[in-house]
Amino acid sequence: NDAGRIVTARVVTANGYALTAAASLAIMADVLAARHPPGHATPGMLMGADFVSTLPGSSTIRLDA
Repeated sequence: NDAGRIVTARVVTANGYALTAAASLAIMADVLAARHPPGHATPGMLMGADFVSTLPGSSTIRLDA
């Protein structure tokens, strides 16, 4: 920010292939359950900023100031 404050977000995840497969299946299940209006959205907009922390092998998101 303008004051020079830097914050780092850290999350541990499964390997890239497992993470991609789990995320794709979870998003598809959510979309098929009709929980979202039709249209376009990024995965973050669709599932929320903390979605990755709900996937198998993922930790909670930790902020380091």
